[in-house]
Amino acid sequence: MSTTYKEEINKGEMKMKDVIKRSITISVILALLLTLMTAFVTDETFAASKTHLKKKAISLEAGDTYQQKLILSNGKTVKSTKVKWKSCYTRVATISSTGKITAKYHGTAKLKATYKGRTYTFRVTVTDYRFKYSQYTIDVGKSKVVKLCKYLPEEEISPQKVDFWSENENIATVSSDGKVNGIAGGDTKVWAEYKGKMYSCKIHVYIPPKTGSVTCITPLPCACISNSGVIFRVDSLNGKLEYKGSLLRINIEGVCTGILPSSYGGTKTEGYGRINYRVYDSKGYVVDSGRFTTDKVRVGDRIKLQKSVFPEGYLDSSINLIDDYTIEIYGDVSTSSAL
Repeated sequence: MSTTYKEEINKGEMKMKDVIKRSITISVILALLLTLMTAFVTDETFAASKTHLKKKAISLEAGDTYQQKLILSNGKTVKSTKVKWKSCYTRVATISSTGKITAKYHGTAKLKATYKGRTYTFRVTVTDYRFKYSQYTIDVGKSKVVKLCKYLPEEEISPQKVDFWSENENIATVSSDGKVNGIAGGDTKVWAEYKGKMYSCKIHVYIPPKTGSVTCITPLPCACISNSGVIFRVDSLNGKLEYKGSLLRINIEGVCTGILPSSYGGTKTEGYGRINYRVYDSKGYVVDSGRFTTDKVRVGDRIKLQKSVFPEGYLDSSINLIDDYTIEIYGDVSTSSAL
């Protein structure tokens, strides 16, 4: 075999090896590219290839509606009546048998859609607008500022963005910045327009009594008010009639029946009560809550709570309690609750 022929064979073998190397290199590159492409497929792309909800997070304003849908992997919508819809928190949002969501009250609710044995969950967040308090009491000749608030998140709406008016200006007037003036004794409403929707609060214009006698509040049996403070009857919403906290025992008449020693300075003969309270509006919603400490008392004393512990809107300067509110007092959070 000649030298030239051997060289030709060697060159051919080298070319073949080079082709094989290049093929291997290309295969490796393609494999890497395929891996990267798979890694960058989004959750949405994956979800779109499976049965899924139209939206998993929905934001609405109170009163608004939204039609939820369950979509198959082929893009077709499941007939809503074939899906079992459920709201886990109907106070915030309800959902009909056809998947129509109605926003009710500010908050967040989890909702469910069940189809062919599988459950799909989603959340609805509801924003609500309302006056800070549903009712205000104002003395004749005095004024008070009413405020429209957004809830979830909670924030006050600038008065410059709200149109206010009074339903009866013979009883109370309201300025453009929400300042309500008591004109004559009686009841009316103040309205606010914001984003095309109307909101109202009750206004009670109060004529203060000329005497300093104790005023019993009706129809609520939970309290009597005197110039020195508030004498409470325990009237909690759970129907139980005795308060039992970590420091004091108080019966239904608001009389201290027992005192426990504690690190707050109490003894077996006299001490303080640390009492929690909630304020409910006429619909049963909690509109305020807090905690305060009573005056020092002995067994047999009536529990007196100073008016200043309550926020503006519940007790006015003339010791008047709004009838539409219910006060619940209950046990110390760190120990026991109302019996």
